[in-house]
Amino acid sequence: GGEGFASYTGGRAWYIPQGAKNPDAAWEFIKFLHTDETWLVGANALKAARQAEGQPFIPTMTGSRTADQAQLDQVYQPFAPAFDQAVALFPQVLAESPNREISLSPAGNLLHETLMDVGVLPALRREKEPEPALEEADQAAQDEIDSL
Repeated sequence: GGEGFASYTGGRAWYIPQGAKNPDAAWEFIKFLHTDETWLVGANALKAARQAEGQPFIPTMTGSRTADQAQLDQVYQPFAPAFDQAVALFPQVLAESPNREISLSPAGNLLHETLMDVGVLPALRREKEPEPALEEADQAAQDEIDSL
């Protein structure tokens, strides 16, 4: 009921470990994986797989605004007005979403799962009110951190 967007972003990243045998080749590979053209190859492959299953293609947000827009412009096919509006909203929400700080932690996955399983999903399913659900998730995450 408020104004503006409320969201967060996060994701995975490629890295080159210290002592890698060929860091220059690894860097070239990582750069290749993150070109708009490579993202479009992946999007088209995912679209073909989804179509084979009789399912619609839903674009993957990549962290690259130009790759995300290319998926929307070149790969996505509208199929239901309300859903199409939601898909068109993705880039706008991502543009206004801060990166989640838990992604900086070595326990980031565990913390993310706790946030989602204990806080967000129960609130979205209306099993719990949002504030107590997030307070419970916060305490569960703190308990996980303390156990490390």
